Amino acid sequence: MIFTFSRYKTLEQLDHNANEDIVKKMRTASLGVKAFTHSVKNHLLAIRSEAEFLREKLADDPEALYSLKLILNSCADSYEMIDNASDKLSTISLKLTVCRLHVPVEAALAKLTSAEQAVPIEVIRLSKNKVRMDQKHITEVCYNIMINAIEALRGRSNGQITIRIEDQDTWGCIAIADNGPGIAPEHKHDVFSPFFTTKSTSTNWGVGLSYCHKIVTAHDGKIELGDAEGNGTVFKIFLPLT
Repeated sequence: MIFTFSRYKTLEQLDHNANEDIVKKMRTASLGVKAFTHSVKNHLLAIRSEAEFLREKLADDPEALYSLKLILNSCADSYEMIDNASDKLSTISLKLTVCRLHVPVEAALAKLTSAEQAVPIEVIRLSKNKVRMDQKHITEVCYNIMINAIEALRGRSNGQITIRIEDQDTWGCIAIADNGPGIAPEHKHDVFSPFFTTKSTSTNWGVGLSYCHKIVTAHDGKIELGDAEGNGTVFKIFLPLT
């Protein structure tokens, strides 16, 4: 019994240390993100200015105009991505209301495009209790995890996402599972770290899951990564029941 208790305390301490490590990385990222975004935006503005100048000079060259249009569109998209990354790593204020767990899940599902909805999604609602949450931010957390699951299932004809909403002791839990390839063991420790990504950085800057971690812990909750039953990945969002 003493051994079991000691082992439990050790595992609990390991989990606490891992969480503290993520929080420190989030603070470091928040401190540097303003300087980073300011510098990159200046470069993008310079590129846009030169492209607009060339567009006037080469008004009679259709091929050049087409290439310059692509450059300007890319600058605009990059500018927006930088703003989104900055917003997710900046200080966030929560507007808490009491509601049921299925509310942000349904709101996140409504945000999915028709192409994203092509992946079968099953929602199992077992929770009847309420939690205190910022609906907008928890919706965004659910949406981020759903998008990750959909991307993991890309190209799989038998792809399936299961969302289970239930109560576990004093917690309300939203579990989002997929039957994709899963996450490599060597990457699991880093998935909530800011700017960590295994995807192409041209479309993904690695701030989605760090944002999720930041929002959930700000609610005095916790977010866990695990292996789905059989195969795939499951993210569990725990929020204190009211």
